[in-house]
Amino acid sequence: MKRWIGNLVVLIVTLLALEFALRQVLGGMEQAMLYDVWEPVPGSCMGLRPGAQVEYTGWFLKIPPVAQEVNSYGYRGPERPPAKPPGVFRVAALGDSYTYGMGVRVEDALPTQLERPLAGRGARMVEVLNFGVPGASLEDSVARLRQVAARWQPDLVLFFLYADDLEESLCHWAEPRSLLLGLLAWKSYLARTLVIFSRFAGLWRMAVTGESGAWPARLAEQMHALHQASQEAGARLAVVALGDPSAYRLSPRLAELLEREDVPWLDARPWLFGERAARLPIIRGEMHFTPEGNRLAAERVAAWLGDAGLVPTGDAS
Repeated sequence: MKRWIGNLVVLIVTLLALEFALRQVLGGMEQAMLYDVWEPVPGSCMGLRPGAQVEYTGWFLKIPPVAQEVNSYGYRGPERPPAKPPGVFRVAALGDSYTYGMGVRVEDALPTQLERPLAGRGARMVEVLNFGVPGASLEDSVARLRQVAARWQPDLVLFFLYADDLEESLCHWAEPRSLLLGLLAWKSYLARTLVIFSRFAGLWRMAVTGESGAWPARLAEQMHALHQASQEAGARLAVVALGDPSAYRLSPRLAELLEREDVPWLDARPWLFGERAARLPIIRGEMHFTPEGNRLAAERVAAWLGDAGLVPTGDAS
């Protein structure tokens, strides 16, 4: 009995020491406070809490605190009423934390940075609204477009695709068993580390064993749903591909899918996964772009949108 109690004490002390050590080096993942999984918009369990603001200190490694805020309308960025003023061309940016701008100030987020070059070269006033949600899947973005972004009458839906966009919806975390795990991982840095590594181990296993072989079909189905939702909103859909969910590697299947769907797209995968010289700067310990990385990305996206005729240019009537 004494030996059992002694082993238990050693285990508890060890776990507490690991928890303390992890709290010194890991970020706080405060973005979890922005999630409102309790029906923030009709018909959906995911979204951003209007008026929320937290100090973000990193998804994995600790970084200096950065304000992460949501305006009173429930999206990030300048508050613009849903009614579109005459002569305004609106772009609804959809996606996950890359769109939202995790780890940077609102003025340094990719959609905000994108509005500047577009406004400078357009014949009409251009507004880019940031409807990104950290952790959102492609399925979540379809729901967000239909239930939120469509109210702003976008002319163009610009979706930033990433490699994990076929993972389970944020609604999954509203289930009792997942909610318990999520709360534990939020409060305990040790539990969070185990969840993160188990997640990446699962993704690596799928990529190596080929278990993700069914994902191209799922990607095609959900991309078609996003395309349909864009058309229902009276907007055209365009995609900036930061990753390839169909295979977790650079495959031609993504190009085939988007061409078959007749969706114009920009291959931005080298910005994160290409040769080192082609990569844009990212935040230390994360994959999110720095303010400079977002600026460079915005300039390239703006040039592509103009050259592809997806936004009004100075030559437009």
